[in-house]
Amino acid sequence: MRFRAYGPRGRVTIAHVMLREGLESDIGYKAIFTCLLCSACNTQCPAGVDIVEVIRGIRSYILSLR
Repeated sequence: MRFRAYGPRGRVTIAHVMLREGLESDIGYKAIFTCLLCSACNTQCPAGVDIVEVIRGIRSYILSLR
C-alpha cells in the first residue's frame, strides 16, 4: 500500500498543516526529509506549484525550531 505522505501532494499537505495548524509528527518529518529535491515532481505538477521550494522552506522552518 502506498503511503501518501511520501508523494508530492502529501508533502505539500504536511508542510501546510505544520505551518497553519502547528501540528508535527515523526511521519511528517520523515516525509519532508526523505525528499531528494530532484525536481521531478515540479515538471509534472498540473497546478504549477514549485514543490522543491515548499520542501526547502519547510525544512528551514523545522530546523529553525531546533
